[in-house]
Amino acid sequence: MDAEAAGLVRLGPEGARFRHPLVRSGIYRSASPDDRRAAHRALAEVALARGADGAHAAARHNAAAATGPDENVAAALAAAGRAAASRLGYAEAASLVARAAELTPDGDMRAPRLLEAGSLATLAGQSDLARTALDRAISEARDPQLGSAARGARAHLEMWTGNVIRARQMLTDEAMRIFDAAPQAAATLLLDAALAAEIAGDVRPAPPGAPPPVVPGALPPGVHLAAARAVTAVLCGEIDAQRNGSRRSETRSAITWEAARSTSPVPASGRPRSPGAEPRSSAALAGAARTPGASCPARRAPLPLASLAERWLSGDWPGAVAIGQAAAELADEIGMVGAAALARTHLTRLFATRGEAGHCHALSESVMATVHANGSHSLVVYMHAALGLLELSLGRFEAALRELTVADDRARAVDLRSHTVVPFLPDLIEAAVSVDRRDLAERAFERLLELDPAGFLRTRAAVARCRGLLEQDHGAAIEHLSAAIELEDRAGVPFEAARSRLLLGERLLHTRTRREALAPLERAFATFDALEARPWADRAANGLGTLRARPRRSGTSTADLTPQELQVAHAATEGLTNKQIAAHLFLSVKTVEFHLRNAYGKLGVRSRTQLAAQLRGPDR
Repeated sequence: MDAEAAGLVRLGPEGARFRHPLVRSGIYRSASPDDRRAAHRALAEVALARGADGAHAAARHNAAAATGPDENVAAALAAAGRAAASRLGYAEAASLVARAAELTPDGDMRAPRLLEAGSLATLAGQSDLARTALDRAISEARDPQLGSAARGARAHLEMWTGNVIRARQMLTDEAMRIFDAAPQAAATLLLDAALAAEIAGDVRPAPPGAPPPVVPGALPPGVHLAAARAVTAVLCGEIDAQRNGSRRSETRSAITWEAARSTSPVPASGRPRSPGAEPRSSAALAGAARTPGASCPARRAPLPLASLAERWLSGDWPGAVAIGQAAAELADEIGMVGAAALARTHLTRLFATRGEAGHCHALSESVMATVHANGSHSLVVYMHAALGLLELSLGRFEAALRELTVADDRARAVDLRSHTVVPFLPDLIEAAVSVDRRDLAERAFERLLELDPAGFLRTRAAVARCRGLLEQDHGAAIEHLSAAIELEDRAGVPFEAARSRLLLGERLLHTRTRREALAPLERAFATFDALEARPWADRAANGLGTLRARPRRSGTSTADLTPQELQVAHAATEGLTNKQIAAHLFLSVKTVEFHLRNAYGKLGVRSRTQLAAQLRGPDR
């Protein structure tokens, strides 16, 4: 053959092969459209001859050979796209399904494929393709449910990659559109609208005439009250029904309870869900983010941010760091600016408790750079609160009070009231008491009393701790702080319980029975040390020093691990093999082995059992 003689192709047992991919590309592009289509048809026949193994390749070639709409070709190509998605190839899957939609002659079949393509493109981080496909699905959908699903997916895409304020309005509008026909679906959209409103710091009343959702019967147990109340705020404009002496909002929001149950990371008791309720590792994060679910994958950010918060509260700080860093990186990769900012906000608060000023300020700058474009104005509140906690951790109480006062002023300006949404008032009160600004502390305490007075254990614990801080009588203060510890232990929040034990120990040091301070200070020190909250551990150690006690520090720290080592180590403690970790984190097995060896050496362990014990938080 001339091509073989020219060195362009090589003939062998497996047929002809081009000498170099660029040769193949050059010949393909120089061929006429008819010749290209003919070549694709020939290749499709060869692929089909291989049976089921060649079906998806044949679908691609037949699609390339198509000159117009063809349902058979479109159906085969859509199946090839789903196969690519099952292999986590979302970019390829989105492209194939979008092309399948172009080849679909029937509008009733084309709109679902456009929705599917938009959802896959969202997962692939292809925001432009996702917007185009979803907008077309909305315009072409004749089925009301399909149109609603497409509008919901488009709103969620807007929330995480566009402007969260606009997303809030889109979600609320769609919920109102479908409320009579599908109240449960509308409730779910309103729950997401409440999240968008919280992120935006834009908790404004709903449009006049919004229908009140009412479901008869008792309210189901085990539901995140704050989530339901946030939905009510979006729908009814009743920002704080408890403050107005009314329980009307809980009745009107009853329709949202089942939706809240299925999405909330925390039940009404305030105790985080059991470990199986959310992905439990950075490897699970990767799997959750890259595996299509049964519902529309564009519905929410495919990142377990609720698991991040759960781990932070329950004391699994290494796990929270691993998930937070992986979530932020993945969100950056797929263009989910809002999700990346939320992950970094969680991380900022965690690093603040450890007194890591460099990390906190770097994360704060990164988040603040996205706020105005994304509309996530509440993150300004949370960042000032996190920086206030950093200063409080470092014992710089005047600076802490300044930051926390800014956070409080901004939160009140946009009606962010619930303690579960803005949980920094106890920090403000502690800072104010520390610099003898009882006037500020007492005003902040009055606002704290207005927030979910009969709500979460954590809220009740915060109230009890702050009563102990403000109480001048030692006996009464000790009673309040003891009550706070009991509630925080029940809620499963070890860091907060340790803070209350620290305050109790410091108070007992000023009484005649100062030796009774030993037990709470030792417990507080042990928890802070295990969490690597070094400034707080130092403060507890100082208290123990006045009793001539010598606390013993642990010799290793997960802070010595690189982010990749931490992710791999945490995945290993979840029972995954090196091969499974490699697949989840898109690493080679040798790279996983390398990171594990480094983690073992830095932490001074020799087995996965010892590694798990080292990474496990206090009282877990």
